[in-house]
Amino acid sequence: MVKERESKKFLKKRAPFYLAGVTILIVFVVPGILAVELEDIIPETLNPDETRILQSLFDYTGPNDTGINVYEAISERIADQYPDGNVYEHRSTTLHVIVTDTGGGLYRIVLDFESYNGELYFDMNINVTDEGVSGNNNLSKDIVDLVYYYD
Repeated sequence: MVKERESKKFLKKRAPFYLAGVTILIVFVVPGILAVELEDIIPETLNPDETRILQSLFDYTGPNDTGINVYEAISERIADQYPDGNVYEHRSTTLHVIVTDTGGGLYRIVLDFESYNGELYFDMNINVTDEGVSGNNNLSKDIVDLVYYYD
């Protein structure tokens, strides 16, 4: 009986601290774990070769291999277009990916990102032989320039 009272007393003293700890975990840790990113909405219909080529494009950091990569630059551009929250979780958000082998180690990759605020159309070439990337439209050229000249 005395032991039971002591344990209740122990819990009553520390319950607010336990509650605060759980609340901090829920508020700060759980959203980070559940956050959706660009990579999470890539269609799963890509074959392994297309996935490898797309990953090569995303990992490209320019000729000096420093600074921001293409994936981060595209993510920043999307965040600039949709500053009010996580657009990747919105029900109208879709990403269409087309990877086309144009021959000689050159691939054309089209990322058509659509959501409630319009469309972002990225059209790039990657040469897997010499690991060069170029943009085929103004938006993609801006991304490539950002990757090349980002310090």
